Parts: sequence; C-alpha cells; structure tokens
Amino acid sequence: MQQLGLSDHQAARQVGARIVSQLGFAALQHVIAATRFFPEVPTLTELGIGGVELGNWFGIFAPASTPKSIISRLSVEVATALGAPEVKQRFQELGAETVVQDAETFRKTIADETKVVSKLIRERNIVAD
Repeated sequence: MQQLGLSDHQAARQVGARIVSQLGFAALQHVIAATRFFPEVPTLTELGIGGVELGNWFGIFAPASTPKSIISRLSVEVATALGAPEVKQRFQELGAETVVQDAETFRKTIADETKVVSKLIRERNIVAD
C-alpha cells in the first residue's frame, strides 16, 4: 500500500480527520492493514488501473562509499531486531508486517517501484498542484 508515504496507522488518522482522501490501494489484493483500516477502499486494479502494485516500506540507507562489511553487519543487526517477537507484534498491531531484504534486493525493489510510479505519472499525466 502507498498512502503518500504515511503508515497505514497514520493514514487512517489523516483520512478520519478529512485531511487527505484515500482513493485506492496500490496492491493487487487487500492486505491486513487495508482490511483493518480501510475496508471500503478498493485497489487500483479494482478501479481499472492495472499494473500498479506497490508496497509501503521503510528502509535504512547508507552512503554509497560505506564498506560492504558495514552494510552486511547493519543488515544482520536490523534483521535480528525485526525478527524479535515483540517488534513483530508491534508492527502487526499497526497493520504492518516485517519483511527483511538484503541490500541488493532492496535496491531492486526501489528501482522497480520507481519504474512503476514513473510510468503511472506519465500515462495519467499526473502533476503536482
């Protein structure tokens, strides 16, 4: 799901306060958070906008010059922290799940989602006001 960079929990508060409007989910299927926070909101596919499947994710970035040994250590430590039962439980309470990706997979996720969003912006002539 993608809600202007907000977590589902944050987005629910913003939508509830009528600060933003929820138009649709950029996912093929309703996921846990969508069903919990926005059961009435369709997916973009259900709205006739296919090929837009995005996730709501958070990541840790480091300068390109960071040694691979440091990146590997960071990856292990973050994976360990995210694997802790209490952390997984808290994420679940917020309607999210913990998914750990190695640096290369995460890099590919960003590149793939950038292509999808860029194409959608071009095809739909989306502009910022």
